[in-house]
Amino acid sequence: MSGGYTPLFQSLSTGTLCGKWPDIGLWPIVLSLADKHGLVDVTAAYIASVTGLGLDEVTACLKRFCEPDAYSRSTEVAGARLVLIDPEHRDWGWKVVNHGKYREKARKAAYDADRTASGQDAERKRSARAATRDNPTRPDASRAVPLSDSDTDSDTRKDSRSRTRTGPSTRKRPSLPRPGDFTLTDERRARIQNKLPDADSEALFDAFTAHHDARDNKFADWDRALDTWISNAPRLGYQKRRSNAAGVQVSQEAPHGRAASGMPYAN
Repeated sequence: MSGGYTPLFQSLSTGTLCGKWPDIGLWPIVLSLADKHGLVDVTAAYIASVTGLGLDEVTACLKRFCEPDAYSRSTEVAGARLVLIDPEHRDWGWKVVNHGKYREKARKAAYDADRTASGQDAERKRSARAATRDNPTRPDASRAVPLSDSDTDSDTRKDSRSRTRTGPSTRKRPSLPRPGDFTLTDERRARIQNKLPDADSEALFDAFTAHHDARDNKFADWDRALDTWISNAPRLGYQKRRSNAAGVQVSQEAPHGRAASGMPYAN
């Protein structure tokens, strides 16, 4: 028999074998004898010789491993751990029921560990954070980095391949500096007045452009960035209009030089 690799997880000792001897001691040995397909194609006598347990003890354990377990985490084969390979012709040689499931779980864990060790996972997270900074108005920005790579890795790659073959392109628009024609149009002025009726539209728009131009910020959608600026203005402050002695509305003077800094301000 050519042995394979069978990972052991903490659930082995916290499941229904907990406190049951010799079952909990024999089960890891049975797993170690399984090949890459989960087959333990040996006799009970062979297992007894490997473990040093009596043949009667080993036979009784193997019988229990083949029985349904109502409290098992697994629903396959009613929770049984083993099934006979050829029950019609021999009473020895077994297949580990959940072997494939736990091998795949171990593969994902090893994949994540390799990415962490090589720095690939850190680079992926840095790229995700950079994308969020470049486009802070994204509605899903708070979910830019998955909580668990091992839980989402396979499904994510499968969905990505499916979209590539059959769905529309999901490539994100590039972030760009402010276009030269991004000015205070009547439509943008109306958006400001709709949200902030008392705002000096020109001063607020100038503060927005000065702030981002000074920092060479880039956005995929500058109008969405402007909407975010307008939404934040009540909290951060903005310049309001006031009327002079003749009843004509004029802009207030910027206190403490904040207008020159490119930041919105209020009285």
